Amino acid sequence: MKKDLLLLLAQKLETIPEKKFGIEQWMNSYDYFERNTRAYQGVIDAAKTKIYVPPFEYIRKAHIAGYDSNWWVVVPTHCQTAGCAMGWAATMEEFKKHGLNLIAQRDAGTQAHIAILDSDDIIQAKDFGAAKSLFELSLVEVGYLFASDAYLFPDFEAYKNRFEFETQFAGATGDPTPKQVADRIRKMIGVEEVALKKNDIPLWRL
Repeated sequence: MKKDLLLLLAQKLETIPEKKFGIEQWMNSYDYFERNTRAYQGVIDAAKTKIYVPPFEYIRKAHIAGYDSNWWVVVPTHCQTAGCAMGWAATMEEFKKHGLNLIAQRDAGTQAHIAILDSDDIIQAKDFGAAKSLFELSLVEVGYLFASDAYLFPDFEAYKNRFEFETQFAGATGDPTPKQVADRIRKMIGVEEVALKKNDIPLWRL
């Protein structure tokens, strides 16, 4: 477990406005987040005086070894996007240097995914697998921190035994704030909350 990177993510999450956060998608446009009230309202407020443009800029091809891929490394182009913890991590230089990027398929909707890329832009791991690789976690630990349904459970032990509650919570999802995700990360790695440094500023100013 890479506690230093997890702690960095927890600190960064506290700079993200709640209205820019939605755990159901890695990163997406306001069209998707119509179904997620908090994130949707934030991006709509930002969009009221703007002409709609695609939510991402396509930077360069991302490759799958042995295949012709339609995946591209992307960056958000404006404030009309919202994302989850790992989606925002993929926009930060501190995590990009470890290979984490946002990727999307051109002309295939507005959703971006996360991926670990090597120096040749070949995809090494994607989505929850990327988080597993980046932080050296088990898939259960990744789910507990970053999956929406995990926030229906009060602690890690309850989440590990979640299949006992499969009928009770069928189809349900949690809706945590970025602060709640940060608190869960700190609890997992055993680090108490610390004050943000003065130079920790919000990633987006709306």
